[in-house]
Amino acid sequence: MAAAALLSQRVLADAANGDLMHAAPGQSSFTASAGYPTTAFSSYYPSPSGQQPQPALYDPVLNITFPRNLTNPDTIPDHDPDPVYFPQPVANLTMSEQEAVIESALSDISEIINSSYIEGNCNKCVAGLQLALNAAQLAPSLVPDAMVSLCTSSGFHSASTCNEDFDARTFGAIWTQVLALADVDTTKLFPKPKPVNASRPKPSGERVKVLHMSDFHIDPRYKVGSEGNCTSGLCCRSNVENEDLSTGDISYPAPLYGYYQCDTPMPGNLSMQMSWNYNHVAGLWKHEGWIDETAEQQARVHYGAYSVKNHYGLRMITFNTDFWYHSNYLNYINTSNPDVSGTFDFMVQELQAAEDAGERVWIFGHVLSGWNGEDPLNNPSDLFYQIVDRYSPH
Repeated sequence: MAAAALLSQRVLADAANGDLMHAAPGQSSFTASAGYPTTAFSSYYPSPSGQQPQPALYDPVLNITFPRNLTNPDTIPDHDPDPVYFPQPVANLTMSEQEAVIESALSDISEIINSSYIEGNCNKCVAGLQLALNAAQLAPSLVPDAMVSLCTSSGFHSASTCNEDFDARTFGAIWTQVLALADVDTTKLFPKPKPVNASRPKPSGERVKVLHMSDFHIDPRYKVGSEGNCTSGLCCRSNVENEDLSTGDISYPAPLYGYYQCDTPMPGNLSMQMSWNYNHVAGLWKHEGWIDETAEQQARVHYGAYSVKNHYGLRMITFNTDFWYHSNYLNYINTSNPDVSGTFDFMVQELQAAEDAGERVWIFGHVLSGWNGEDPLNNPSDLFYQIVDRYSPH
């Protein structure tokens, strides 16, 4: 979807480099150029003939032009300079005492996994998490390596995937925070009961056209010809491979205009998709005139959900359905609070206002609740559908 959406833009921006063929009145098709597109950006760094052109990207917030190395597909950094944060330990233990805590926890958790005296995986999970909570509170900096060790020794994943998932600089430190800070809470949202005779607003009968564009995933280090069907990591990059094939063999070379398994190969202001640049993105939104200074300050520190009523009287609400993805590990700090972000409370207030005013509402989300609709967190997903059921007129 991402590649298709961006390619539709390329039809407009790069038509001069290809051929527009009219199949029928009001219809047209586009044949893309066989060469690399070079009109999407105002300037490019010099590149040898036949190599991917690298755009010279100017950032209006930082007032700098990013160096060529930032988007070079052959110079992917292997060191993450971002700081790693652990929760504060609840006791001042020596390093040897912390190591003893971790060793004991690993031994006990391994015994729980292989035990026959604890019935059911759920009970084993709860028992193991109690031990992990203690370890995360007493020896937080040692927990990521312990998780990698447990992951590999139990055969939960391959060694490379275990490191990718639980190393301190990926998700290990976040998991440690979750284990140490987990808490519970509850909330009630609905200000009014559902009307007994709820009915949908009468349609105007006027037909309107709607264009919904989404999924502009961007990878500045996408490399044409690299492995599109890699077995781990971000595919279509020079540093990944398909481990099922001989070294150096490629099962599917990444094509010029993107691939289904990869992000689209067109760099842009939001190209660093693996970093959390809330301040920077908020600044870019303000620079483009999308939001004012007050909204910029709010966007820096708050969760996002938005509502607008268009000139047809349709109220449109959009929110982050990815938030409750089971791999958004920070959700586990408040597992029984289905609305820790306050997004649903905002949605309920908007829906209540729409119901009181007799308005129609469209709710927009990136995907089904929990990213793919199959493995979301249960409580918030259930609450979302309760909200839909409450305010649906049928």
